[in-house]
Amino acid sequence: MKSRNVILLIEDNEDHAELIIEALSEFHLQNDIIWKDTGEKGLDFLFQRGEHANDPDLIRPILVLLDIKLPGIDGLDVLKAIKEEPGTTDIPVVMLTTSQQESEILKSYEYHASSYIVKPMNFNEFMTAMENLNMYWQRYQFLPERERFRVGTVTIVVCEDNPDHRLLMLESLEDHIQGAEFLEAESGRECLEIVRSREPEILILDYRLGDLDGLEILVELKDILNRTAVLLVTSQGDEKIAVDAMKLGARDYLVKDTRLAFIDHLPISVNRALKQITTERDRVSAQKKLEESEHLNRTILNQMAEAVIFADKDDQILHLNDLACRILEKEYQNAQNILLTDESIIERFPELPGSLRCLREDAGLQFVESETILGGRILLFRFSPVRDDKGAYRGVILNMMDITNRRREEKEQMSAIHQTVTALAKAVEFRDPYTSGHAVNVAFIATRIAEILGWDAKRVMGLRLAGELHDIGKIAIPAEILTRPTRLTELEMAMLQEHPGNGYEILKDIKFPFPIADAVYQHHEFLDGSGYPRQLRADEIIDEAKILVIADVLDAITAHRPYRAGLGIDTAVEQLLRGRGIIYDSGMVDAAMDLINKAEKKPFWQIKIRARHEYSGLTITPSNVKSA
Repeated sequence: MKSRNVILLIEDNEDHAELIIEALSEFHLQNDIIWKDTGEKGLDFLFQRGEHANDPDLIRPILVLLDIKLPGIDGLDVLKAIKEEPGTTDIPVVMLTTSQQESEILKSYEYHASSYIVKPMNFNEFMTAMENLNMYWQRYQFLPERERFRVGTVTIVVCEDNPDHRLLMLESLEDHIQGAEFLEAESGRECLEIVRSREPEILILDYRLGDLDGLEILVELKDILNRTAVLLVTSQGDEKIAVDAMKLGARDYLVKDTRLAFIDHLPISVNRALKQITTERDRVSAQKKLEESEHLNRTILNQMAEAVIFADKDDQILHLNDLACRILEKEYQNAQNILLTDESIIERFPELPGSLRCLREDAGLQFVESETILGGRILLFRFSPVRDDKGAYRGVILNMMDITNRRREEKEQMSAIHQTVTALAKAVEFRDPYTSGHAVNVAFIATRIAEILGWDAKRVMGLRLAGELHDIGKIAIPAEILTRPTRLTELEMAMLQEHPGNGYEILKDIKFPFPIADAVYQHHEFLDGSGYPRQLRADEIIDEAKILVIADVLDAITAHRPYRAGLGIDTAVEQLLRGRGIIYDSGMVDAAMDLINKAEKKPFWQIKIRARHEYSGLTITPSNVKSA
């Protein structure tokens, strides 16, 4: 049987058939109607019997309009046959009759009719009935009958004291709503018990019950009406009661009529209410999950050992944990209503605006860090930007960590390292007493140059240690070579030039927090590759080594040696200027010249005894550091 949108009309009265066909023409269906005037002919068409046997062009109808009063097999028997045949059971059948007997209506729904309309002799009234049918049909015409509404696991309670009406409602719903659990109650008390224990999605509630009326039940259920949709069913003339019910929280109402037309509209109303309540439940569930997620996130944030603040692109604080509240001296609710750049916050942390400005202006910046002292504690601020897919700034995550203990431990660690370095440097001086103080002088000069160049305190400290250890490799050089009062032979000079490599081998396995071993290894390398021991060039040489070579020249040339007197600072300056940009870094030479000029061309590393003593004490001060 082929498939096309046609309607089978089974009607014995030719005038009524023409009236129906004319009415359907208003909905552009007049060319898609097949008319049969008896039940037998209609079943032959449906079941491919008689004249329709083995007809390859036979069309399977999508709707059957069936008159109840037919000669021979009546409409109810035809309906029963259609619904019992597997090949046609899913075709919707709408019953047509001029009768308004409730028994016929009940029997039609018992046999699973989809709808029921009365044929008035007045054309306008019939048109109204057909319009209602069209509205009904437009909703379901392309879906099999038992798939018209697909729902998940939902519960629907029908509370109706009339058993016939209750049965009709349940059968109609079961025909049109798949996957639901249906429960029934015949009294108000039973209804309340079921609803409170099960909290169904839908409650279909008859107003006139024996023990309680519908309004009383609505009052009793007011606390769950946001989770259960109530559809009130009233008798004709009870529209005011229906309005009152809506005010009490009912979602919809249906008015009972003598033709029981409300049965046809019940699945539609239930489906609409299901969508509403499902949407509401999903919203409530999503809101609950969001609240639970926010609570979990806040709990996690509060367990963190650092303060955390989230702010949007306008610096409005969105979230923060308890530790952040304590640092800001703000209550949680109050803190969410202020800006990160609020005056009360900037007074305590003046570096905030600058850090935020850096993040906004530099899209490639991954984070900004700064340190500050608050109440005797050292706080590390880390600003991490939040950017969208296009790199636009959308907000910031600020982490604040108390690093006082870390800094104290670092200070103690550095003190231990310095003591070790001092001991190693003294070991070299014992081997070469004529260069006593050279390592300390080089370290002092190098650190002063680095300070002029703007290096941070940690890096300066590493450079200082490298300066004090730069000649540690001389331990492996024979003492007679180190202390010889005459110039060295080429062989002896070659042995002496091995001391940077010796120093690297001594230091490379010590886990310094600075590149000390590399600085020692490279402190005799020149930009043009003419240095030793590896003839490195320019960018191959680390900055620490570039400074050490300049400091080494200044002290070595001006200091006395066993084989000559000190050559003076002018000679040292001439040597640096001659090699500026060729073997020595230009900027570092300029920094050294600045120091020498400020000291009136005196060897400031020799006369600043007090400054040197102060420098030898270990101090670490907070500094602003920007990293990317």
